Amino acid sequence: MNGDEVAAGLNARNLPGLRFAGQPFIPIAGLYSGQRCGGVSIKITDRFKVRSMRVGLEIAAILQKLYPKQFEISKMIELVGNSDTMQQVLSGVPPEKIVASWADSLAAFDQVRRKYLLYK
Repeated sequence: MNGDEVAAGLNARNLPGLRFAGQPFIPIAGLYSGQRCGGVSIKITDRFKVRSMRVGLEIAAILQKLYPKQFEISKMIELVGNSDTMQQVLSGVPPEKIVASWADSLAAFDQVRRKYLLYK
């Protein structure tokens, strides 16, 4: 992948608390061992603003857009745990809309969870 291109796409999303930069590297093991590869470094500028699920979806969306034949979204199921979310990424639904679509379910879960909290 072109790390600079991916980083530029992620920076264009203006994700709170984060900046991205292309970061080439040479793995010492694995399939691409000894080969120069493109990567992206992530700089956290404000850890309290970072929303990791949103960041993950943004990365997936950029990779799906730039590398649709190489990016295997099916491998995300263990990370995401929801095939509907993965289908939305494949369909090009913006990550912020995917996250917003979870609001009702999260609110319902929060109500159930509250009765089990020891300290409120």
